[in-house]
Amino acid sequence: MHDLTQYSRRRVQIIELCELGLRPSFIQEAVPGFRTEEIIRMYQAVQGKRSSKGNMPAKDAKFLYNEHTTHQLCLHGSILGRCMDILRRHPLADAVVLITAYREYLRLIHPGEAFIDANRAWTMVQAFRNNKLELIRCSTCHAEYVDGYRMRSNSCPICFTLRKRELYQDAHLALQALAECSS
Repeated sequence: MHDLTQYSRRRVQIIELCELGLRPSFIQEAVPGFRTEEIIRMYQAVQGKRSSKGNMPAKDAKFLYNEHTTHQLCLHGSILGRCMDILRRHPLADAVVLITAYREYLRLIHPGEAFIDANRAWTMVQAFRNNKLELIRCSTCHAEYVDGYRMRSNSCPICFTLRKRELYQDAHLALQALAECSS
């Protein structure tokens, strides 16, 4: 009976991962013990379509830290990373961590504004598990943010965003003042 309950739980996890849009090959990593064909059939049944073709996302979380990364992406990564960190303190399977943390991330941000899809979130789960990502505390605002690959970037996305907004507001006020002086 225990095996049947465990099997049913794992099938539910696969369905939930399909609902989030995780690719079948990543689902197979998250919930091992199921044949690829079975996972693909479940994915098609849940999504109503085949999974994406083309290049797989990188199997690491370096997408958070490259020359094209925006601080907004790092901010989203930090929100998701914090959700994962809380869950990882409990003895939970990686699939459960992903499902719960990703759903919480989607709940916390505005609908349709997710910068990180489920496939990228899965790479973050793995990077946390392998100690390639960690949360560090900002010395300025004291918020925790994701730092990858021991970079110790000291570039908190929250402080950066606030500084940028302040600079924008200062520039806007200066432009208004100039316009008033000109009239």
